[in-house]
Amino acid sequence: MKQERKDLILGLTILVILTVIVIGILRLVWNGLIALWAGIINLVETISTLDTALIIMLVSGAVTVLGIVVNSTISIVVKMLEHRNKARAELRERMEKPYEELVTTIYDIMNNDRMPNPKSDAEILEAMIAFSKKITLYGSNRVVKKYGIFRGSFNKVAHVGYMVQLEDVLFQIRKDLGMKKRGMKKGDIL
Repeated sequence: MKQERKDLILGLTILVILTVIVIGILRLVWNGLIALWAGIINLVETISTLDTALIIMLVSGAVTVLGIVVNSTISIVVKMLEHRNKARAELRERMEKPYEELVTTIYDIMNNDRMPNPKSDAEILEAMIAFSKKITLYGSNRVVKKYGIFRGSFNKVAHVGYMVQLEDVLFQIRKDLGMKKRGMKKGDIL
């Protein structure tokens, strides 16, 4: 009973404090709006007493300054976007080779029995380790995570879950290289 009473008093106290804070904030906003409105009216009254030539000069000066600020801002944003796109393009170029090596290794594993000179398990493991090193440097976070899940379940006997994880890695690689998944669903790559 005592604990319920303490909780009720604490809840009411917090409610009163929050109400006082909200009312204070609303009063500040209201006073700020009133001051802003008074400033606008004062500015309009001051401008209306000025000479027409001076008003035109002030407006044209303000438009010029605003134009310079907007132009500079747009220029900076465009340069930033160009730099980001250039960096992404360079990274995508670096991604292509390791991604291609993984796909080649996967197809080599799948066709190993049919090849005239089949690769040994050591060669396949070496290729996977080389890919792991490159993907750590150049792969996207999503590919690294999906590849880690795939590699963690790697065993000699392929099972459905393993293949689905492999397909997730391949879908993410395609996405990194700029290809859309539109129209593709699980199982299409496999």
